[in-house]
Amino acid sequence: MRYEIENAQIFGLNFSGTRFNGKGGENRSFCLCIDDPNMLESLANEGVPIKTRQFKQDEEPCYYVVVKVKFNNEKKPPVIQLRSGKSITRMTEELLTPEFDGMRFYKCDVIVNSGRWTSPNGNTGMGVYLQNIYCYLQRNRFEEAFFDFGDEEEETPFA
Repeated sequence: MRYEIENAQIFGLNFSGTRFNGKGGENRSFCLCIDDPNMLESLANEGVPIKTRQFKQDEEPCYYVVVKVKFNNEKKPPVIQLRSGKSITRMTEELLTPEFDGMRFYKCDVIVNSGRWTSPNGNTGMGVYLQNIYCYLQRNRFEEAFFDFGDEEEETPFA
């Protein structure tokens, strides 16, 4: 089933695949908070493992799923778009480095699909797989000033 989450809360970024195994690329994933009770119920009914995490002691726990990021389907790899100011970059498998995992986003819109998986040893289960994600990079005030080129051309003093 397909799920669309606008302004999603994500954490535990491992788009590079290096966070837990150090090799890179093999187990790309991230965690996606699910705050819609209907979506949560639908995922649970499908058999998708739902986990919980409490970020702050005085807040409600976050129910979340682990989203797998797979590039093994050449016809339809996941679409990962990064927006930084006016610049938009489509992230390829090669661009998903540990530096990307460390970025902070002020907004993410996510489309995922649930699906059945089978391991080489015959185990089966349900998982959630990334289809599209649109990430808006959070920049500090110095970055904002540094990347603000303005709309008008400036006259260079050495022309």
